[in-house]
Order: sequence, then structure tokens, then C-alpha cells
Amino acid sequence: LGNLNYYIEQKSDPTEQKIARQKLAQVVAYAEWTDCRRTILLGYFGESYRGNCGKCDNCLNPKSFEDWTLEAQQFLSCVARCQEMFGMRHIIDVLRGSPTKKVEKYQHHLLSTYGIGKNKTVAEWKMLGRSLLHQGLVAETDNGFRVLKLNQKSWQIFREQRSVEIAIPSNLKTKSSASYYLSPVEAKKLLAQLKRVRQQIADAHSCLPRAILSDYHLEFMSRKPPQNLTDFENIPYLSSSKVQQYGELFVSAIRDFLTN
Repeated sequence: LGNLNYYIEQKSDPTEQKIARQKLAQVVAYAEWTDCRRTILLGYFGESYRGNCGKCDNCLNPKSFEDWTLEAQQFLSCVARCQEMFGMRHIIDVLRGSPTKKVEKYQHHLLSTYGIGKNKTVAEWKMLGRSLLHQGLVAETDNGFRVLKLNQKSWQIFREQRSVEIAIPSNLKTKSSASYYLSPVEAKKLLAQLKRVRQQIADAHSCLPRAILSDYHLEFMSRKPPQNLTDFENIPYLSSSKVQQYGELFVSAIRDFLTN
């Protein structure tokens, strides 16, 4: 890539440089991605291909697929609220609540989509964005600026007329609480955070903290953090009413802790 960037810099026209860098980024994304190669190539030329070719490396070594419709709606909603004037990196910064100068300059920290994607890493959001592009579910300008644009299929996702499934590389599969353990130092920090969350809930309900969750439950979560409500339900000696009342609050707090 270093040599290619060098040759790009030799171009005298800044616009040509931007377009060349965009083309290079598309080649890199093609090499890294996990969808059917034929589908990606035909999509680049504005054509569609139903199903998979069954002959490329990705089809011969298929990855597991997951439903990311909700995340796709969040991503596309952020594109819309940013008025379809920004690229993928900025959209990801807004979704993850990153306090960058660019986000603050355009006051995008005031948007309803700011920070709603903290539970996903930059790599995971980038993976989704690339998949949306490869599947033709969102468009991108090709003048070197790489601005994301909504299309008819994007609006079908908004209206829940179309679902979104993406291939998940093994290195990006979500860790379950069964295999996600923290170091003693990290566990201590998480426990302190969980106690603060419990106190806030107790204050809101005018009750003692232990009436929300016991110290045992918080210590269990600090050692073995639940990543979703299913994991939260598997915490020993926890009633279903507690899961329904407080599960999402504690899981959300844990996700924030693990992604920051």
C-alpha cells in the first residue's frame, strides 16, 4: 500500500488523488470482505447476482451469518440525520459517541443517534457499513469524497420491508459471557460502575440498593459480564422480574464499560 500511495501522491490534481485513494480503499475492502466475490464484483458494475457463486474462496469457506437489521437501521438513520453529507468514518464516530472535533463542529453530538452504537466496536460498524455497500443497501459517491447516500433499499430497511444479514468473520464474533472474563483490576473497576448504576436505580425507586440487586449479583457480573439479556437471565438466583426490570440497564452499562 505504501508504494501505491506514493504513486497516487505523484498525481498533480488533488481531485484525482482523492478518487484514486477511494478506488484503492475499495480494492482493500474487496480483499478483506467475506461476501461472495461475484456478488461484490457485479455490484461494483451496477449489476445484481442472486445467491452465491459457490466457487470463490468465501463461498467455499462460508462464514456464519447474523441478523443485523436493527444495527442497519441505526446506521442508516444516522446517515439520514447527518443529511447524507458524510462518510462512513464520521457516521461511526457519531454512532459510538466519539467526541471528535468534526462531530462537535457540526453539532452531531446533539443528534438522537449519537452514542446509540457504543455496544459495537469500530471494526464491527465498519464491517456492517461495507456489507451494506456490497449488498447495494446504501450508496456511496465516487468522486473521491466517499459520502454515504440512502437509496430505495435503504428505505425498505427503515420500513421493515427488508432484513439485513451479514457474514461475521471469526475474529469479530461477539463474545458470550461464558468466555468473557476480566482481569482482577478490570473486574474491580466494573464492580464500582455497577454499584453506581444500582445506586441510581435505587434512588429513582426510593429504595435500598440491595433491593435492586444483591452484592453477589454485582460481583458475579463483574467477573463474568453478561453481553445480552440471555446472558443476564443465566445469572444464578436472579428472578425473572429482576431481569425484566433491570436487565437492559445493567447490560447497557456493561457494554459501555467494555467498549470504552
